[in-house]
Amino acid sequence: VDAPESPYVASEEQLKLFAPDLKWVPPVEYPRTYADAVRQLNEARDELEGARELIAKGDMKGTGLALLDVTPKVSASGYVVLRTFGDASNEVRNAAMREHVRSKNNNDAAILTTVSLEEEKTGSDSIGDNNNDDNDNDASDANNDDDTNPSSTPEAIALELKAYRIEL
Repeated sequence: VDAPESPYVASEEQLKLFAPDLKWVPPVEYPRTYADAVRQLNEARDELEGARELIAKGDMKGTGLALLDVTPKVSASGYVVLRTFGDASNEVRNAAMREHVRSKNNNDAAILTTVSLEEEKTGSDSIGDNNNDDNDNDASDANNDDDTNPSSTPEAIALELKAYRIEL
């Protein structure tokens, strides 16, 4: 149970204390890996086929029990799959951002080196000069003005779209 009442039903003893007339059912364990989650989802699909047969036979009680058994397993597996896609997308985005920052730092270092060399040649200090600001070689002016998010790689977007399709 993922709700505020969880502490009241977390164990058989707790449930007996707060609701002695209810039967305690242990919570479904979440799959540990993406592969386990996909396997559990495939098993749930097979169990739902069995529920479909029960409906065809008119066994509503059996169908309800089958659905009650499958639903928490599908929820747990779906959560693991979505979390895995989110983690993978974040890893791709973080790697892209690290590369962007690394290349930006290298670019800024090259610009600052160029500015320092020009100052040595001219003997002037660009900070105190009252020269035309359009010609100042300021590292902030040389930054890439591209408005796109550098971490929005096609791979990260594809992972997010997979997670989005699953959420629907």
